[in-house]
Amino acid sequence: MAVKLSGIRWHTVRAYALAAALTALIVVALLQLLWPEMNRLQPVNQPLAIGIVVLIVAVVVNTVVAFRQSKRFKRRLDALTAFAAVLAHGNLAQRLDIDDSDELGRVVYEINGLAQTMESQVASLQRLATSNKDLAGKAHSAAIIEERQRLARDLHDAVSQRLFALTMLADAASETLQQGQVPTEAQIYDIAELAAGVQQEMRSLLLHLRPVQLDEESLTKGIESLVEELAQRTGLTFELHLQSLPVVTSGVENHLFRILQEALANILRHAAATHVQLQLYSREGELFLQISDNGRGFDLRQQKRAAYGLQTMQERCDEIGGRLNITSREAVGTRVDVRVPLQEEVASNE
Repeated sequence: MAVKLSGIRWHTVRAYALAAALTALIVVALLQLLWPEMNRLQPVNQPLAIGIVVLIVAVVVNTVVAFRQSKRFKRRLDALTAFAAVLAHGNLAQRLDIDDSDELGRVVYEINGLAQTMESQVASLQRLATSNKDLAGKAHSAAIIEERQRLARDLHDAVSQRLFALTMLADAASETLQQGQVPTEAQIYDIAELAAGVQQEMRSLLLHLRPVQLDEESLTKGIESLVEELAQRTGLTFELHLQSLPVVTSGVENHLFRILQEALANILRHAAATHVQLQLYSREGELFLQISDNGRGFDLRQQKRAAYGLQTMQERCDEIGGRLNITSREAVGTRVDVRVPLQEEVASNE
């Protein structure tokens, strides 16, 4: 019974009972004072006069009692409101004094518990942010080491071997000159071919070292800048078909740009192509990127030479929920098709 008599309902009932008792007492006292005057009224008007007195007294008494009762609850609700504002501004260490005499006290208790939970979660998030920063630094260092190892492997597997062969051919040509003879046309051709191959390999590796980010440029502008640079540095000719795109997230754009870089690096390294066609467009809620060349092509079942690049392209395509399809015919060329679904809110802006 103690719990029931300490709630807001009990306080309200008690206030109404007090108001009723005070009203009755005041009405009785007024009627005693005014009774001589009441007797002078006609019998028909006496009940009306008594009713008016009771009404006036009841309104005044109930107003005073309700005001005093609501003032207490208003003060506590104002304290709750101020406390919520303090929590909203991030001061989670504050606590409110608990008056457990009614339901508002239990509300205060729960809000204090919520503030304590939020404070613990913020501390956990800060520790997690610090941990993530450390992990990000370690991951960055690991990525740098992995990229250095890959570049060292590529330099050893391709550039170093070709440079060694080029040195051997140059030494042979030098010995021929020392013997008073002229190097043969085949020797000069082999030296020129090897030098051109090394140059292409280095261009491919330099393309890998380009920044992955688009630096505030759109994907279309980034492709145009990349193609313009490659056209100036290589013997490739490019045919571009780039359509205006809907709003695409920066993550998708960066991954597509990196896939394009990888595909062009493979073309420079392996294809011996002279012409590259690039298409970029959106259709029916999907984004399409197509890269095709007129190079030597390769057998997809024996793709060891380009396995690393193709694997990287596939992984990046998977990360943005896209599909990668590669078709190639020897002595005809290779085509890379990337299809990425756009988000509904993005696709609706087309």
